[in-house]
Amino acid sequence: DFIVSIVLARLVIVLIQLSVVLWFALLVLDIQLIGGLASLYGMIMLGSLVFLCFGFCFGSIAKTQEAIRPLVTSFTFPQLIFSGVFFPISSMPEIIQPFAHALPLSVIATGLRDIANDGVSLLTFNSTTLGIVIWIILSFFTVTKFFVWKEIAS
Repeated sequence: DFIVSIVLARLVIVLIQLSVVLWFALLVLDIQLIGGLASLYGMIMLGSLVFLCFGFCFGSIAKTQEAIRPLVTSFTFPQLIFSGVFFPISSMPEIIQPFAHALPLSVIATGLRDIANDGVSLLTFNSTTLGIVIWIILSFFTVTKFFVWKEIAS
């Protein structure tokens, strides 16, 4: 219950931030969004849920605040390089591509691109939707496994 309540509170903050950035992009920069806003918001909420759960997991594993940074960096750095956000996955060596496609950031970025550029609905069942569901289950299981109330309370 504690984890769920904190995650939901953080999701509200993400929605407020997303609304401001999206409003700016649509109205000021005249960005065209092919898919629906509900699908886009839903995908971002699901992605935020995954990363918030992993964040709580790292916070529970680390014994000090200084120890969190290397844990988070070891998780986020490979995703920034291999997720296809900055470099296309297709340009990477073939041996790395299956790993790159399976990363949570890659799945979320692909889902956001599909919604924004191709008009795919969040409710469409495809490999991206399956990947999101798998990462939500994995992240929530991981955080509930490693979250220890005594360490946080003391």
